[in-house]
Amino acid sequence: MEDLLAQLNSFDDTVRREALRQLVATGPTSPSETTWFNMHLHTFFSFNGEGYSPSRLAWEAKQRGLYAIAICDFDVLAGLDELLDAGDMLGLRTAAGFESRTFFAEYAEQEINSPGEPGVFYFMGMGFVQEPAPNTPAGEFFADMLARSHQRNRDLIDRINPQLEGLDLDYDADVLPLTPRQNATERHIVRAYHDKALNQAGSPAKAARWWAEQLGLAPDEKDAMIGDTNKFCNLLR
Repeated sequence: MEDLLAQLNSFDDTVRREALRQLVATGPTSPSETTWFNMHLHTFFSFNGEGYSPSRLAWEAKQRGLYAIAICDFDVLAGLDELLDAGDMLGLRTAAGFESRTFFAEYAEQEINSPGEPGVFYFMGMGFVQEPAPNTPAGEFFADMLARSHQRNRDLIDRINPQLEGLDLDYDADVLPLTPRQNATERHIVRAYHDKALNQAGSPAKAARWWAEQLGLAPDEKDAMIGDTNKFCNLLR
């Protein structure tokens, strides 16, 4: 069971589909359906703190009796087909969309729907039924968003690296391998910094002390927090 659940998060879509097929055939009986739903889930095609794929999210939702779920990855519809197929296999209502950060100069001084970030607006689309082909206007639009994202990420790393003594992140080697379709977000960058610091320090305690020195934080608090990867990465972000 645990092996199959882990395989649901494989970057190989064939492995994920076969694992889900086996879980449906041999796994536990799903609980009764509730009225609960979650229509704002991110998968590992943008960033998921647990590394969950669309198939894993659908499985977990079914095991909790959710009425419906939807994914809304940043800047991509890469999980669309997988989620809809998983929903069919599990008998779960599903929908797919995407969201993207935009900036309105006209509202540069006003908070819109991103607390603490004046001018930033999270734009969402929902209810898509297929990923656009690369040679279509919609496909070219998504490709342009990805290209802009890559440049933004590279620029961000170029600004951060000089501020962190002895910790130079390589976007291509350290960040892009963390996501199956190279749709890296700032959360992947933070996770890559976290992982690289752990590797170079040799232990969580040493990494926590290094971060405390770099960021001017109390080392005892960070020693405890670094054991929770998602919590610590939120702090670094």
